[in-house]
Amino acid sequence: MTGDAAWKTLVFDPSIPEEQKQLADLRNSDQVWAVHDTLLNQLLGLVESRNPQVRRLPAGQRQQTLESLVKTYLDGRSAEHCGRWVFYPWSGQLVHLLDPHEYREVRLDRNRNKITSKEQRQLADKTIGVVGLSVGNAIAVTLAMEGVGGHFKLADFDHLELTNMNRLRAGIHELGLPKAVLAARQILEIDPWIQISLYTDGIHAGNVDSFLSGDAQLDFLIEECDSVDIKVLLRERARFLGIPVLMETSDRGMLDIERFDQEPDRPLLHGLLPPIDSVALKSLSDEEKIRHIVNFVDTQTVSPRLGASMLEIGQQIVTWPQLASDVVLGGASVTVAVRQLALGHNLLSGRRTIALQEKFRKAEWTVPKTAGIPANRTPPAEPLLSPLLKDIIREGCMAPSGGNTQPWQFYVDGDNIWLTMHSERAKSVLDSDRTAALAALGACLENMRVGCVHRDHRLQVSLLPVAPPTSVAAQLAVVAAADEDDIPLRRLHASLYQRHTNRRVTNSTPLTEIETGILTESLTGGTEQLDLITEPRALGQLGEILGRSDLIRILNPELGQEMMEELHFQPSSSVDTGIAVETCEVSATTDVVLRMMSRAEVRREVAATGGGSRLTELTRDAVATSSALGLLTLCDSDAATVIQGGSAMQRIWLESTALNLGFQPVGSLLFMARLLTTRPAVYEDSESQTVDLLFRQLLEFFPKVGGRVPLLLFRLHRSPAASCRSGRLPFGYCVSSGPPGDI
Repeated sequence: MTGDAAWKTLVFDPSIPEEQKQLADLRNSDQVWAVHDTLLNQLLGLVESRNPQVRRLPAGQRQQTLESLVKTYLDGRSAEHCGRWVFYPWSGQLVHLLDPHEYREVRLDRNRNKITSKEQRQLADKTIGVVGLSVGNAIAVTLAMEGVGGHFKLADFDHLELTNMNRLRAGIHELGLPKAVLAARQILEIDPWIQISLYTDGIHAGNVDSFLSGDAQLDFLIEECDSVDIKVLLRERARFLGIPVLMETSDRGMLDIERFDQEPDRPLLHGLLPPIDSVALKSLSDEEKIRHIVNFVDTQTVSPRLGASMLEIGQQIVTWPQLASDVVLGGASVTVAVRQLALGHNLLSGRRTIALQEKFRKAEWTVPKTAGIPANRTPPAEPLLSPLLKDIIREGCMAPSGGNTQPWQFYVDGDNIWLTMHSERAKSVLDSDRTAALAALGACLENMRVGCVHRDHRLQVSLLPVAPPTSVAAQLAVVAAADEDDIPLRRLHASLYQRHTNRRVTNSTPLTEIETGILTESLTGGTEQLDLITEPRALGQLGEILGRSDLIRILNPELGQEMMEELHFQPSSSVDTGIAVETCEVSATTDVVLRMMSRAEVRREVAATGGGSRLTELTRDAVATSSALGLLTLCDSDAATVIQGGSAMQRIWLESTALNLGFQPVGSLLFMARLLTTRPAVYEDSESQTVDLLFRQLLEFFPKVGGRVPLLLFRLHRSPAASCRSGRLPFGYCVSSGPPGDI
């Protein structure tokens, strides 16, 4: 088979009557040896790529949903008359495919988001020339397979020989075929919509300008030919036209890049050749040309095996050796380089090597780092305390805190007790004004109050101003004889040990009136207010709002880094601060997602591609399936009010535990909104606007809040207890002897 039929396809649009007739005539001829019609499967792939959430449905339901989507797509049309039919004359294959745009959409779907959809469109717009189609075959085919380039100009005068098949992918039935035709066929069998121009007589002075700039100027030239004068000729003209040149040498992964698009006066081949032009080079003998080749190959850096082999050329071997693994590596490295250049990354001119064989000689395995592993440490000695005081303070330290930071620090001097804020454990970007830390101290005091009344004692609390440089929040005393007002708290002592953050997600029935009454009546301070949302539709909308705010937090550089440092991926039994992912009750898939998101560079890529919708699902689904969403607000933001609010928060939590309700603080939106005032520089402008909008949307569900100060948002649900719980610091870390230093 010669001429265009040796490599060009015939394409038919069955929706056009004339082409439909031509197609029917072809199918009835003896030119067609086989018909392949998998269009329905391709359509299933198309609708799934556009609706990836379907993949998460059970298998039977997934198939039904996809088939329904295909039916909607066809809209009454016959699949027989959709898409295109492509005929490959050299193999007699007639193939039914999606139309060009949809075909590429599905074929390159698995590139995303290593290559985004926008980047795929940029790459498909490039024209790439490849000269020399032994090594160049692997490069051209890899580029086409990855979707890099929409127009290829291929040049080689040579034909496939048996000795080429140690490194060039081809069938033995293709021996004798022009290498340019072989590459064209392989590319078109991957993507029949790629435009191809062939130069089967190779490159010479008469066609070099046509190759580089005729009909379409090259964006990139990949030069892989053997002739040194043609190497120079191509570079002379590429430099004049401002076309970057790449060359892979198939030894130690050596890749040369010459950015003639940026450096119009750059010496050819990095200046490794003496000043001689292509015309003069052509007139040299083969022996003289070898001297020039050696200059730019660099005898000091070639692999020892290649260096030794070059001594035997014309003696024991015909020419220099090339291995399939080196050629395939070249296809990969040039494809990556072209992709980077095409997408605007600034790859500088110069030489790179990727010496895989040398890298394999030394194992470089290291144990993967796990985010947030606490350092090995020996806790300080515990101070000498009475059993009563030790039990009460220990129960105080069982209180919840944002991110499980446990910001309390006790100082004990005889009967005098001070509760202070630990300067390091209270440090937080999200809680820059220390509201959450103060609330945690209030929760700690509530636990101590319950512990005291359980033992027929009472806790005397004198709140103190908490402002730098002092961190003392309260002076305490444990006094015999319980206060009558505190007696009702005695029943909550068992809940103190059962209380935990329950992150399970199960469909829950709304709160009953009795449950709602118990929770709202637990507030006795007069400065706190509790509002509860129980209507399922409202909970679904709130879940969307809080999920979107969580995504902003994760993808924000500072907030996301802090959040990921709170998470620990080792067993919860070995975690004493922060949140063990094991306690989050997440699926194996979500566990992997969180591990990936612990890397800042991954978070940056997710943000850059506008992704991360999966990251909203944990909060969205948790809130939407809850019995209620509660908002605790305060009359003002004074430190004493916030501490008292923390006590009220803990009382609600203990009451919820006594009612067998799961309790989970949800969303960081309240604190993110506070940052708009306290640390606005944390956000980009678009983030600030979105956080402000989401916060206002949230408050629309709580019209009674008015000008009050939101403290805590939490969900209540009917779920079994969590499978494991957050750890606690050793007691010695939280209690010291003597008065605090700033009193």
